[in-house]
Amino acid sequence: MSVFWEFNLLIIIGAVLMKVLVTKRWVAFRQLLGLSRIVVALVILLPLALPFFPKASLATPSAQIWYAPSQSAARNPTAEEGALTVGESRDFALPLGALDWLGALVLAFGLTVTFIRLTPAWFKLGHLRRQSYPLKRIGRVEIRVSDRLTVPLSFRAFSRAYVLLPHSLIERVGDYRLSVSHELQHHRQRDTIWVHALEVFRGLTILNPFSHLLVKVMAEIQEFACDETLLEREWISARAYGGCLLRVAETARQSRPVLVGTTGMAAGAAGSLLKRRIQMMVKKRRYPKSVGLLGAIMAVALMTTVAWASRSLIHDRRVTRAIAQSLLDDMRRGGGEFPVTINAEVVEQLNTFVGTPDGREYIKGSLARMANYRPFVESKLKEYGLPIEFLALPIIESGYQNPRQSPHPLHSAGLWQFTPGTARNFGLRVDDEVDERLNVEKATDGACRFLATLNLRFRDWELATMAYNMGERKVQRGIDETGSRNAWVLLQKGFTGDSHYLARMEAAALILRNPQILE
Repeated sequence: MSVFWEFNLLIIIGAVLMKVLVTKRWVAFRQLLGLSRIVVALVILLPLALPFFPKASLATPSAQIWYAPSQSAARNPTAEEGALTVGESRDFALPLGALDWLGALVLAFGLTVTFIRLTPAWFKLGHLRRQSYPLKRIGRVEIRVSDRLTVPLSFRAFSRAYVLLPHSLIERVGDYRLSVSHELQHHRQRDTIWVHALEVFRGLTILNPFSHLLVKVMAEIQEFACDETLLEREWISARAYGGCLLRVAETARQSRPVLVGTTGMAAGAAGSLLKRRIQMMVKKRRYPKSVGLLGAIMAVALMTTVAWASRSLIHDRRVTRAIAQSLLDDMRRGGGEFPVTINAEVVEQLNTFVGTPDGREYIKGSLARMANYRPFVESKLKEYGLPIEFLALPIIESGYQNPRQSPHPLHSAGLWQFTPGTARNFGLRVDDEVDERLNVEKATDGACRFLATLNLRFRDWELATMAYNMGERKVQRGIDETGSRNAWVLLQKGFTGDSHYLARMEAAALILRNPQILE
């Protein structure tokens, strides 16, 4: 979403910038042509460079995108399944991948329209080329004459460059020379290559009206740059060139002279653009080359600043599978020992913690409270040879709170949420007078011994985590009946206590190792 937003924002900035420069004529058109192509390159490349920008935001985001089952729904079995949580009014929720599908549909639509526009033009150009006859070759450009054309045009077919002239033009030597010079200049400026690139660009951004404006402005700049370059030649007079342009315009009014994917005199020989081209010939200006360089520097600085600043407008808080995998890679590089599996369930629980407002609040509160217990818990984990990632277990059990036992006799209590029976098995006193589950030191020691015992039995940390939640007997029964020691296979076969427990533990472990994801 951030890339999509930035891409379209830069198109707006680029289109407005180029329109202003064309109108005000502060820069020579040849320099403006290069500047316009720099702007298009920035529009495409800056969003792709977004991950390499400084991560600091300039302001509180104007909008935030959230998606995941809400934290309250995840912890409350009576909550509506899959409920979406929305924070303040400026926040909104979207399913993970919904924008991807929407974007794919828009791109497919745009490319389809582009294909429909270009394909008939390519076939017609191929037909025109085959029906024409060669006149001469200038460098790599082949000049051909056709009695099916009314105005000159130029185009490129892969590595071959062509100029097609109407047969009637051969009789007018002056117009012939001017038209050929104009079309050859289009090839020199690479306009015949850019015309295809701009058609694809317009297709990719078909719903953004400013992309159409940007393409239109660039087409105008190409014609102005051609005119400006040719009028500097000694043998070309403004009167002769303007007369030729007017005659081409008059002919163009009676037919449809310009095909998609081509350039030519007739492309800019109509309406107000024709008037502006004639005015440019009459009112010649000189521009220092430094002005064009300064304009390029300012355009790059402006668009880069806008791209960086736009990061503060919309924050996408959702976690994709690719982001989860990068978190795991960072965890492995940091020496993580717990065998986290990146799958749909873990990604969903990551979004439960990170991708919803209340989930993010819960996890931040848990980590803040964990700071009070971390030194002691970490030392116990090391004492019993447990992965440091088990610091995350109290996050999902109690949020690092130490709640008292409820009136229900089998209800769990304490930081590690021991049931009375399990607590007594590991030497904790639980009766009407004393509940040592609320003693953090004793409960932590008991939990570490419990986890170490489970790992000795199953030789697998994921199975040990499942057994901590649902009991070792049920885990063993699952192994015996399925013949698998893969914790995720057991969950799929229905051997579960809390079906989200393992995924929640692994998601919390990833966050524990990568707290920057909460920034």
